Parts: sequence; structure tokens; C-alpha cells
Amino acid sequence: MRRVVAILALVAVLAPAALAAIQCVYNPRFGTDQRDRLLERKGQVLNDTIYGKARREVIDASGYIRDHDELVGRRGNDTLDARDEDGADTLKGEGLRHLLRRLRGRGV
Repeated sequence: MRRVVAILALVAVLAPAALAAIQCVYNPRFGTDQRDRLLERKGQVLNDTIYGKARREVIDASGYIRDHDELVGRRGNDTLDARDEDGADTLKGEGLRHLLRRLRGRGV
């Protein structure tokens, strides 16, 4: 019984740390109040604009090429990932320090 209680307590502590993965369907796409992992729409040549919200989110537009994606980080230490080899993406963050610390990929 103690083991079950300990496992449930551990799950309750670790669950909020997990990122909710959201596959974008509409454009533009906005994050939620939770810590999210926002993924670009499926398919080549689909331009996406994805906005984070208020937490340390991961905005990932590295899956498809021949598109122009705009990733916008908001408050918090968002990770913007546009490593899709087309060099046509725009990454923005709130404040220069935020942008320089978290940005990865080409097309900056």
C-alpha cells in the first residue's frame, strides 16, 4: 500500500513537467496556458505562424521544408526550432536576450 501511495505521489509531481504536444491544424496557432510543444502543420509548402504563450514552450517547425514559418516566443524561456534546411523561417522572441539565448537553426 505504501508503495502505491509513493508511486502516485511521484506521478503527481512529475506530470506537470511533461509537455503537451499540439499538432497545428489551423494557421495561425497559439499556445495554451500550459507548457506546450507546438508542432507545425503536416505537409510541405505550408507556411505556419506559431505563437507561444506564457510558459517555457517548445515551438518546433523543423519537420517540413519549402515553407516559411514564423515562430514567436513570448514570456518564459521558449525554445524555437526551425532547423528544416530551407533557411526561410523567421524566429522572434520577447527581448534580444531571450532570442539569442534560445534560438536554434537557420533563417534567423
